[in-house]
Amino acid sequence: MIDDHSINCSKNTRITFGSEEYRDEITTAFNILTENFHVKLNKIPKGEIKEAYDLVFNSFQNLVQSKYSKSDAVILRQLIYSQYRPSKIKSETIGSFLFGCFQTNYGEVPKYCSPICTDGLNIQKEQDCSKQIWIFDNSQENNNQDNNLRMIGSNKRSLEANIYLNNLTHQQFEGFTSKELKILKDHGVERVTLYYESFSRYFPMSKQMLISKVPIRKTTDLPNIYQLLFDKENNKGWGGTVFIVILVIILSLIICFFIYFNKSRLNNVNQFENYYSMNFQK
Repeated sequence: MIDDHSINCSKNTRITFGSEEYRDEITTAFNILTENFHVKLNKIPKGEIKEAYDLVFNSFQNLVQSKYSKSDAVILRQLIYSQYRPSKIKSETIGSFLFGCFQTNYGEVPKYCSPICTDGLNIQKEQDCSKQIWIFDNSQENNNQDNNLRMIGSNKRSLEANIYLNNLTHQQFEGFTSKELKILKDHGVERVTLYYESFSRYFPMSKQMLISKVPIRKTTDLPNIYQLLFDKENNKGWGGTVFIVILVIILSLIICFFIYFNKSRLNNVNQFENYYSMNFQK
């Protein structure tokens, strides 16, 4: 644990929170994180970025646990406001971690229901969102055409869900797959509201609707052959049988081809011999 009014720095030394040495250390950490605002929180590389993240995270944890005074909170808030804030930040990134809870305008959602504040630094502990929070992410990084949904936030019991479209405008959204709808239903969701993003602010693209009324999209990707044949868990163990049947069919076709080829060859030979005997032999 971190002692009261001291923190563990990357240099493995203890620095008093309000000291000049601490300010230099935490300012450097903020600068490093701001330069890497686009990095996903679950993909922070080891080294100075991870050390900077841990330093800032631990400092705010102490604030939330009331280990630091109000004047200490002012210091950290001023450090954040002194950073250059990108005009657009994405949820679940270093950018949302640093700046997500320090916006003045979140669009038409409360601050605590905004996906960019869900994992952000928040000096003043506020209420949790009364709804489930889901991200719909169809980016190339996600690489899953059947399921683009991901739950964030702490509320997992509400019957209502806010679903935020990541990297999509409301005109581009085609609907949910049957698999995505099943996931929502399995989490108890009965009513959903869809939101699109504009410069880190969120606006409803629909009124709240029953989950049975949400738009459906069809997947066009071909099934994964390996899973089709060998994934016993998803295909109830019949994959091996399918493989054997397909193999037998292929072998049968090959055998039929050779039989037909040899038969045709013999017919041609017999026709030639008959022709030769009739025309050239006396």
